[in-house]
Amino acid sequence: MAELDVPTANGRDPRSDRGALALAWFGILGPPAAWAAQLLLSDAFAEVGCEAGGFSSISLVLIAITVAALAIAAAAGAVAFLQLRRARSSDDDPTRVERVRFMALCGCLSSGLFVVLIALGGIVPHLMLSTCTSP
Repeated sequence: MAELDVPTANGRDPRSDRGALALAWFGILGPPAAWAAQLLLSDAFAEVGCEAGGFSSISLVLIAITVAALAIAAAAGAVAFLQLRRARSSDDDPTRVERVRFMALCGCLSSGLFVVLIALGGIVPHLMLSTCTSP
């Protein structure tokens, strides 16, 4: 069946904004997803590594997981920041521009918060505590 072209009020194709909307959602939801993955994977690897008597590279694995989560959260923040700058210089529909600016600002704030949480939860404990200690 053939697709029908539906005219819009401003003449824009509504499907053209899907990429920008997906990037905005990545900016908002990427950092908390990275933080959750970091928590789950770090706890799982620490539990398995310590139950097996501990292995020498468990700290390296945990720091690698933390660095990967930090990279994802920082990338999401960069995407959100670039969208915020692009929205400020846009001449599009004011409603669309405000929506993009709001989502980009939320992404920037989300990224900042979760970068701090990932760093505090993944790097600081390795500097102050031993990975596998017997009770």
